[in-house]
Amino acid sequence: MFGERAPVQRCVRHKERNVLDHLPDRDRPQVKRRLRRAWADTDHRSALDQLRVLASELERPHPGAAASLREGMEETLTLTRLGIGGNLKRTLESTNPCESMVRHEAPCERRERTNNSQPCRLEDRPRADAAVRRSWGQPRRGIARRRWKQPRRRSGRAVLPDARARASETERQSESEAVVEAS
Repeated sequence: MFGERAPVQRCVRHKERNVLDHLPDRDRPQVKRRLRRAWADTDHRSALDQLRVLASELERPHPGAAASLREGMEETLTLTRLGIGGNLKRTLESTNPCESMVRHEAPCERRERTNNSQPCRLEDRPRADAAVRRSWGQPRRGIARRRWKQPRRRSGRAVLPDARARASETERQSESEAVVEAS
């Protein structure tokens, strides 16, 4: 739908870790607070200004941290630019949920390669089974079972149509800017 201009959200947890790794221990708490405050801001321009000010303040004493912050800075605010907030924003701003699933699935695949065994069926994999049950609202094994109900709608679904409209608007703006530049 968007091609090369598809909105990309960078993982803010990894960005935070990369920036803080360039700082001495004494400076980390303050910079961490400022990063999180900027990423929590609902106004895109304000958040971007806060990050730019922080990068310029870090430039002289810690150039590595400033360079790390500047790299992909705007992509850490894509969800804010699209007006996505709440639980959906908290979920999408980090790649940790995806990495967690991959990490739990890897032992089964490693076991298949080393034993030359047949591939496990998805329903036989305990981690995948547990993830599917949790995603559909079923309780984990070992927890008192309650009657299974139809899963609730995902938090943040109400914001998606608005986000789609903003993404389309952004695409139209970039196309009109490209036409103006070409003329």
